[in-house]
Amino acid sequence: MFGTVSSLHRRTSPLDDPLGHVCLQPPGSLSFTGIPNQSYGQIGVYLTVPLFTGFNVGYGVRQAQAILVQREASEEQTRLTVTLDVWNAYYALDSANKQLVATARLTKTAEDNQQVAVGRYQSGVGTIIDVLTAQTAAATARQLRINAELGWKVARAQLALALGPPRGSQPLTRQEELP
Repeated sequence: MFGTVSSLHRRTSPLDDPLGHVCLQPPGSLSFTGIPNQSYGQIGVYLTVPLFTGFNVGYGVRQAQAILVQREASEEQTRLTVTLDVWNAYYALDSANKQLVATARLTKTAEDNQQVAVGRYQSGVGTIIDVLTAQTAAATARQLRINAELGWKVARAQLALALGPPRGSQPLTRQEELP
């Protein structure tokens, strides 16, 4: 009906429960005094109150507080790192955009200079060295434009990575026109 006393006492030591506990002992035994028709039963209540736990509770609370402070600091550090990564990627993309504009102007100017040099050579005013120099400048400008386009695509991908995956769309599947 009540179970045994050992099944009611699950704790092995008073230190297992620093706040103490109360236990009710069921009527489990009848004692006979040797006098016929006289028997009695016992019900016992045990109260366990720890007087000294070795400061376990206080140390446990302080340790939990220290762990909480450490995790909050780690969270703040992660938040700051992510914010810094986003801003760095944003400014890298801004710089790449400006470099695209500059290389587009440079390429246009170099191609115009090449056409002028060829026209001057065909009219007999310029030399072949002028044409070759203009062609070299135009080729260098095209190479710089290609590198600028690569840098723009890399900066765009870094910003997308720093911002995290967008909800419901793919960030780099669409072809966008370069500035």
